[in-house]
This record gives sequence, structure tokens and C-alpha cells, in this order.
Amino acid sequence: MEGRIPAFAANALLHQRALTRSWIYYSSGDEGSSCDLGEFSPTIGGMLFKFPAAVVVTLYRPFIWESKKIIVALSAVKVLIFVFFTLKVFYKRG
Repeated sequence: MEGRIPAFAANALLHQRALTRSWIYYSSGDEGSSCDLGEFSPTIGGMLFKFPAAVVVTLYRPFIWESKKIIVALSAVKVLIFVFFTLKVFYKRG
């Protein structure tokens, strides 16, 4: 059984993921920094389905319309600059 995750370990991992997700969502409150990608099935297909949204959330948030505080607005401006350079690289590379 080497190299395999026991069923109880996988269930514990999924349970811990759910707890972490709910804590992050709760602790962010009305700050505008929480994001929920929704439920997904813990399979390769389920993860691949959520992958594009997860990349966008990770690299390109906070969006400018989510800014409620000046520090978040500054971060959103930084993200806009990053989006600009990302699009510029894609354009030049074809």
C-alpha cells in the first residue's frame, strides 16, 4: 500500500480544506478580499475545471471595483499594471 493515501487521510484533508475555506471567508468579512470559487469535486477533472478561475483569482485580484479602502485600491492599481504587462507579453509572443 506504499504510495497510496489511505481513505481516512483523504477525508481528513478534504475536511481540513473545508474548514480553512470557511475560516478565510469568515475572517475576511466585508473587507472585499474574500473570494469563493464554489464547491468542486475532489477529482482531477474537478480541479482542472476550477484551475482557470483559481489562476485569475490568485494573480489578478483585487479587482478595481472591489476596492473599499485606499490600500486595496493601490493593490488593484498594481494588479492592473501586472495585467497590462501580462497582455503585452502574450501579444509579443503571439
